[in-house]
Amino acid sequence: HDAAEDVRLVWNNCKTYNADGSDFYLLAESMSSKFEEKFAKILKELNIAPRSDAAGGGSGSKGSTISPPTLDEKKSFAKLLYKITKEDLGKVIIELDQICPQPITKNSAEDQ
Repeated sequence: HDAAEDVRLVWNNCKTYNADGSDFYLLAESMSSKFEEKFAKILKELNIAPRSDAAGGGSGSKGSTISPPTLDEKKSFAKLLYKITKEDLGKVIIELDQICPQPITKNSAEDQ
């Protein structure tokens, strides 16, 4: 179930680095819930027992334990984001889009 742990890490990271209640945070919660439902269904269909740490119990990939950031850490991270140049931010977005295009919302008007 390593792949499932990696997917859970994506949702946890999204919730960690976005403000509680923000669109991205709420989307991550929704996608996480849908993933867990579908993953449980697949496991059942394949007659595979779920791991005891599944469905939100996993705290990161491959057994690592990461505590959620404090409010001060979140604020510091947000401030640092404003120091990234547009070019560097563009590079990050392009790389994220290549690795995992689903979370990137594309708006053709913004691309110009």
